[in-house]
Amino acid sequence: MLRPNAIEITQINPMKEDMAGADERDDELPGGHGLASFKKQLESYQGTLTTSAQDGSWTLFAYIPVTVIDDSPGLLEQVQV
Repeated sequence: MLRPNAIEITQINPMKEDMAGADERDDELPGGHGLASFKKQLESYQGTLTTSAQDGSWTLFAYIPVTVIDDSPGLLEQVQV
């Protein structure tokens, strides 16, 4: 979703059947450290990255602030070319 000064991303995916029991227990979810690295990078720009697992699905939400110069068109106008 495009906002005037930010981009928001929401991704929802079903978990594999053998992972459904790990809902809300991040220590049981498989994977590397990629999301932690992205989270740290976004936070350095006042953004956020959150993940959760519930009811057999996992959700990722990212908020990415975008600096827009006052005399330039807004982000929405730039994208609608």
